[in-house]
Order: sequence, then C-alpha cells, then structure tokens
Amino acid sequence: MVMIAKSRVGRAHQHVNAFKRRWARPTLRAHLCISLAFGIFTPTPSHANPDATSNAFTHAFDALWQDMDRNYSYFTLKPNVDWNEYRATYLPKCGAAKSTDEFVGVLRECLTSLEDMHIWIDGPGGRVGTHSIPWRRNWNSMVVRQELTQVVECGEFAIVGRTRTDGFGYVSIIDQGKATDENVQTTVAAMKRIADVPGFIVDLRPGCSGGNELLARPIAETFNDAERVYAANRYRINLAGRALGPVLTRSIQAGKNPITCPVVCLIGHKCMSSGEALVLMFACQPQVTTIGETTRGSSGNPKPFKLPGVDITVSYSRWVALTPDLKPFEGKGIVPDIPVEVASDIYAKNDPTWQRALEFLRERVR
Repeated sequence: MVMIAKSRVGRAHQHVNAFKRRWARPTLRAHLCISLAFGIFTPTPSHANPDATSNAFTHAFDALWQDMDRNYSYFTLKPNVDWNEYRATYLPKCGAAKSTDEFVGVLRECLTSLEDMHIWIDGPGGRVGTHSIPWRRNWNSMVVRQELTQVVECGEFAIVGRTRTDGFGYVSIIDQGKATDENVQTTVAAMKRIADVPGFIVDLRPGCSGGNELLARPIAETFNDAERVYAANRYRINLAGRALGPVLTRSIQAGKNPITCPVVCLIGHKCMSSGEALVLMFACQPQVTTIGETTRGSSGNPKPFKLPGVDITVSYSRWVALTPDLKPFEGKGIVPDIPVEVASDIYAKNDPTWQRALEFLRERVR
C-alpha cells in the first residue's frame, strides 16, 4: 500500500513539473490568456437559446418600419397615424424584449393600432392577427334550404338549385376559400342547366369572406353580357408624401351564352376581401340588384415581409381598394341597393333578406 501511494505521488509530481515546463512556453501562456479573455471556458448551456438578442429585435423592427413606410397602402386613409412616432415609441420596446414571444407582442401592439384586418404576424408560435371586425349574421341557411328543390352540391364551394314556389334559380357560395377550378366549373355548369329560369338569386352572405378573386370570376361572368370594370386599385409609388400610383382597373368578361334574366345578389357584413370583389363583380352588371347589409370593408391585397435576423414574417396591405367609380371602401364597406336592416337575432328563425329578395324578383318578372 505504501509503495502504491508513493508511486501515485511521484506520478503527480511528474505531471506538475511537466505543466510548469509547458507553462514556461510563451505560446501556451498566450493561448490560455486568449481563451480566458474570450470566455471559451465559460460553461455552455445544455440547449441553445432559440430567441434572438434585443439588438436583433430592434434591427428587425426597424427593417419592417422602413418597408411599411415605403409600401403600406393605407397611410393615405389614416391621416392621424404618425408613423415616425410609432418608431420612436416601439423601437425601445423591441430593444427591451427578452424573448421572441415578447417581441411578437410588441409588434402586435404596434400594428393593431393601424386597424387593418390584412395585417398579421407569422412566427414560431403560429399566426397572430392584429385587428378583427366581428361580423353580423344576416342569413338563415335552414330557412333557405327548405324552399329549394333540385339542389346540386358543388363540392365545399357552392350549391345550386331552384326555389319551390317561383322556380327562381339559386346559387349560394358556401365557402369562397374552398374554390377550385373544378368545383367552380361544376357550379357554372349547374347554373347553365337552369338558365331558363325567370329570375336568379345569388347568395354571397354565408361564405364570401376571402379567397382567390380570379377563381370566383366565372361565377359572375355566367350572367355578364359585356366586358365591365368592376373594381380598381392603387399602389404606393414613392416615399415622398406617400404618393399613390395610377389607377389600375379590374374587369370581368362577357360569359358564353350568359344568363340574362333579372338577378338579385344577397350580401352581408360577413362579405370581405375577395368576397367584396365578388360583390362588385355582380354590382357592376345592370340586371343585378344587391339586397342585404353593407359589407365589412376590408380589402388590402397583402404581401409578406420577412424580418431580417428573426423567424418572423409580417404580411400587410399593399393596395388601396376602390369601387369602379374610384371610391375607397376600406373601413366603410359596399352598400346594397336595397338595405335590409333588422336585428341579428331575427335570423335565428327567419330570413328577412331572403324574403325581400323573393318579393323583389316577383315584382320584376311579373
């Protein structure tokens, strides 16, 4: 035991002496000093921190601020927004954020005050909206379905049928966001098969809260007999004065053998975005009368901006949406030709807008 202990002590002395000899070398001393100075020997956490630094947050916010300063379309309709003051207020808050979640919270606080439903944030935690306008129900699908016959279901997009009593044609957009080339063409074909009806009801109330504007055009063109401008828009063109560029118009084309009978288009507060574009496609046609409630007034054609240095993208409005007579309807909506204004709870058991449409068509085709 004594011999083993002495042997271990001897080896320990040898290691110490060896280290002293190596320490005497300038190169080793330099490496150790550099390592200590730069924290190379600092213990490393067991998992990497997924959040960016506060400097990264301020840089990302500033990049977004500058991009929106150049491209956000609705500053012209929001004269009370002092965008420079926004930067002064929220840049320090971004610098104080301790995590990505906190940074997203600051972004949301900043962007919410723009009151634009076409601004949202996509980050590690998913999509975060910044503004919402709750819609009012002005339809009762059960009441309507009970009065229909020969119903054709066109996927999840639409239904087509006839009214039992008067034999009017009927098409309802159930979910504009589910439109495909196939089910849109199925819908058009079903409408064409009942083209001999004395009048037609187009119901946009339940499902026109956004989708692909171009996919929906054939529905409106089924009734259209000439090229018509249905909407317009303008984009930002430069920074000075936040000037808008020239007016750009959007048109529907004449349909092949269009249905030319009187048409009632039912609209409501749930209609927004591309749904409002579809409303305008019908409203521009002379044989169409819109009935119901004013739409929600939200159309921005948003595009994404990837914030540098962080895993976050912000989408925001890029155009000012206009009616054919060049009036912006953001925050105002599209007013129907014949308003039906009743309390929403009436629609629990009845559908006054549907009844008004039937009355109007009966008068038109008499």
